[in-house]
Amino acid sequence: MKRSVLILAVAALTAAFAACGSGDSDSPTATSTTGAEPTATTEPTATATSAPEPTATATSTPEPTATPVQPIVHSFEGTGDRVLGPFDLVTGAVIVAATHNGSANFIVQIIGDSGQTLTINTIGAYSGHRAHEVKDPAFFGIEPGEVRIQVQADGDWTIEVKQEFPEVGVALPVSAEGSGDSVATWINFDEGTHVVSLTHSGSANFIAQLIAADGSGTELLVNDIGAYDGQVLVKAGSGILDLAPGLYALVLEADGDWTASID
Repeated sequence: MKRSVLILAVAALTAAFAACGSGDSDSPTATSTTGAEPTATTEPTATATSAPEPTATATSTPEPTATPVQPIVHSFEGTGDRVLGPFDLVTGAVIVAATHNGSANFIVQIIGDSGQTLTINTIGAYSGHRAHEVKDPAFFGIEPGEVRIQVQADGDWTIEVKQEFPEVGVALPVSAEGSGDSVATWINFDEGTHVVSLTHSGSANFIAQLIAADGSGTELLVNDIGAYDGQVLVKAGSGILDLAPGLYALVLEADGDWTASID
């Protein structure tokens, strides 16, 4: 059975603010008076007073703060072959988390107007995460818009489809480890040259990719079969072949334990 463990700690994506105010006023005090003989008073005289000139008070307007965009989540559960949706995907990255307790094929495809994307294709029990970019145009991926999910299964399953819109990520260097199909989010690749070190102890496909949070691109790091222990150089910059600096998810397709570190 494949399991997914994400150890990479993700920096907090949103912040909450609260403000409170209180006001205190002096309690009224009673004044004791004693009776006194009335005294004669003179006629009141009018006193001319000049009204003070109004003064302008300058106030500063606080700078508006951006409201974090909340994740979009679609959750499903069922048994056997099913068609899910329709629902909409927007430009960015989409993460699919799934479980299956059957013994035969478990296949999950995302199908839209631009075509279909195979996200999970395994046999038997499954627990893992996969991810894809969503952009327009998508020559080999998913385009924004209405999609459905085709599930082929012989047991009970759960599927969660999530899109996140991070504003901050984990600064390099970072490290992660896990087992099976996994997605580690969100890693901030700043401009420069970075070394990605990966290991895998499984016997089937081992594929590692970087997917941009804004859907702007995918970088294939490793496409191998079986055990793996190697390094890949990634250059982030403005060159035509460079990885654009920004936030990325590390997406791993694996059937065994894996480790990853990025400096």
